Amino acid sequence: MADRDRQTPAGPRQGSRARLRFAADDRLVALVRRGDATAFEILYDRHVRELLSFCRYMLGSRADAEDAVQSTFASAHRALLADDRWVDVRPWLFTIARNACLSILRGRRPVAEVVGASPPREDPVARVEQREEMRQVLATLHELPENQRTALVLSELHGFSQSEIGVLLGVRPEQVKSYVYQARS
Repeated sequence: MADRDRQTPAGPRQGSRARLRFAADDRLVALVRRGDATAFEILYDRHVRELLSFCRYMLGSRADAEDAVQSTFASAHRALLADDRWVDVRPWLFTIARNACLSILRGRRPVAEVVGASPPREDPVARVEQREEMRQVLATLHELPENQRTALVLSELHGFSQSEIGVLLGVRPEQVKSYVYQARS
């Protein structure tokens, strides 16, 4: 066993990043609860991009999304250390992120941010039309009721099943199907 993996008087055992990178989320949660900071970093690295994408669609702003993700991981870390209940990490993190987004939406009006690099030879008129179309899509998305917007984003962009979304929203899978249908309409 390498020195860095042994228990030291200064603190709990810390895992090797390379070894932990392939560990299942459940194993990482157990290690986080024993004080392994590296295990939490791996969970963060594994889920941050997807959560940031979700929060951007929910809030329409990268800055607000980054705030929501930071709040999500801070809350998750506190919750993991607070008790030993089992969690299905991915949907649990999305639930926390959704709640963080709702808090931000209640506190501030989101501003849509359309960012993207375009090829240098692109037609400026086409670019303006494309941006306007994207603004309209984002504006329409933000006009949807929160449950419809959440169901649509999780289903279409993050590949959640109707039953997973149902757990997250606290509704039956049939209701999720209805939310997605209504959002598309």
